[in-house]
Amino acid sequence: MPEIADISTAPRVSVADAWRKYRSGEAVFVDTRGAIAYERGHIPGAISMPANELAQRLRELPRDRSLVFY
Repeated sequence: MPEIADISTAPRVSVADAWRKYRSGEAVFVDTRGAIAYERGHIPGAISMPANELAQRLRELPRDRSLVFY
């Protein structure tokens, strides 16, 4: 997976493509909302990683699959 230096350079995918990759196991969803919102409901299997923690926690994310942040 290529390194992204700036979020503005991250590739964009359609919702349909994101779901296709998720269902096939090619992608992992990363929920960037706060913990309370995540607890109230999230996509099954999504990783909870609030946006304000991303920079410190990037090493926790899988490197062998695409990541879809929402």
